[in-house]
Formats: sequence, structure tokens, C-alpha cells
Amino acid sequence: MSGVAVSGLEVRLRDETRIAHEIGFTIQPGKVLELVGESGSGKSTIAKALLGYAAPGAYISAGSVVICGEDILALSEAARRSRRRRLVSYVPQDAGISLNPCLTIGLQLTERLVTGEHAQSKAEAAGRVASILDAVRLPSDRGFLARYPSELSGGQLQRVGLAIAVVGRPKLLVLDEPTTALDTGTRSEVLKLVSGLSEELQLCSVYVSHDLGVVASSRRM
Repeated sequence: MSGVAVSGLEVRLRDETRIAHEIGFTIQPGKVLELVGESGSGKSTIAKALLGYAAPGAYISAGSVVICGEDILALSEAARRSRRRRLVSYVPQDAGISLNPCLTIGLQLTERLVTGEHAQSKAEAAGRVASILDAVRLPSDRGFLARYPSELSGGQLQRVGLAIAVVGRPKLLVLDEPTTALDTGTRSEVLKLVSGLSEELQLCSVYVSHDLGVVASSRRM
């Protein structure tokens, strides 16, 4: 089974108050589901639940999140940690938080490719990194790869964060308000980029936003 199928997803607080109820949707490879709502409506709660996470004081009380035939909510915590790396990637609101300020961009892009069960050679990893940077419209020369996060603009940081999220070829990409700190024009460009990247890499993507205007305008670009 390809794609993502979410059914009956429910998140509760420890006092049993429901904060997300009967959430269900399907996403086909190459498509983006845009989850739009006002602050406090539960968008980020749903986004994190797709990875099997819940905020402190809350828990996932029901439902399934099936990614390419595998329900990550049915796995043990250890199995979920092991499988999550291959199945799903998460892009947070602030790209800077997800990047290590002490490591170069090149190292952060290649570290997950040259370690673990499916480790690649350094040459294979370099080729993959160059391909992904081209896809997110960033240079892949030695000078750029040698930069640190503090040497990049906000838009570049967001694109690097996106590149790191997809370089390992996940099946599901979850983007939790990734453009909040950017100007309106850049927000639309990033959302358009996510759409093109999802189609090119055949990713299932969930794009969380509170800005209906930006989501609507990206469809007209």
C-alpha cells in the first residue's frame, strides 16, 4: 500500500479532555494536504500525532496513522523510533531550532546518509546531497556546504531544513508552520517549493498553516 491513511485519530489531555477528535484523511504520493486553521485549533497537535508524538500532558488515545502499509501508532515505542527515521520527517516552525549551530550545512545534510542500517558511501551521499540542494534551489558547491547556520538567511535556513528532512527519502513529510517567520512573498515561494518537491520525490506531505491567504496564493503562482 502506498500513500498515507489516517483514520479515527484522537488526542486527549490527561484529564480526558479531547483536543483532536475523529481526524481522518488520505494522501497519495506526490500530493500535499494543506491543514489550515486559527491558532489553538489543534493543527500542530495533529501534525505531531502523525509522528506518534503528543505534547506533555496529552496522549494519543485512538486511531491509526498508516504510512505505506505500516501503522506507526501500533508499533512499540522502540520500533517506532527505529522505523520513524525511514518513514516520516518533520520540519518545525523555526528552521534554526532543527539545525546544529556547531556543524556545517554539509555535515548536517550527510550525517544521516552515511550512518545507520542503510548507510551510503561518501560519494553516494555527496551525489544525493547535491541533488536535493538543487531541488530546493540552493547551491551545492564546497563554499556553501562549508557554511554554518548562522551564515545563512532565514529563507536559506528554511530550505536547508527542508533539504535535511527529505534527503533520507521519507514517505511522509510533515511541515508545521515552517514559514511563520518569513515575509509573505517568501512564504508563498516555500509552499510552492514544497508542492514541487513532493511531486518530484513522490512524497506525501502535510503542510500546516494559519495563513489561508498564503495557501490560496501559492495555488495561483
